[in-house]
Amino acid sequence: MAGNLTSYRLDLSSFESVRTFAGEVCKLDKSIRVLINAGGIQRDSYEQTRDGNEKQFQVNYLVHFLLSNLLIPKMVASSSEAEPGVIVNLS
Repeated sequence: MAGNLTSYRLDLSSFESVRTFAGEVCKLDKSIRVLINAGGIQRDSYEQTRDGNEKQFQVNYLVHFLLSNLLIPKMVASSSEAEPGVIVNLS
């Protein structure tokens, strides 16, 4: 079984960037069968995002939750009983 893989870049420390990215992906005439949330950072010092959250918490947890929820409708529309969509969270 051959397939295509497309990757995109986005700023995980920005909810606005994640929402823009998800909106653009949802407009594409392509299906989403697998979403792999694998971005993360390790910080030794406190840093705050523009959204007002501690940066490590936002990048490692909050944006994965947001992105998954924004893409679930597209994944459901792309899936079938034979090939359901899959979300993989890595930590």
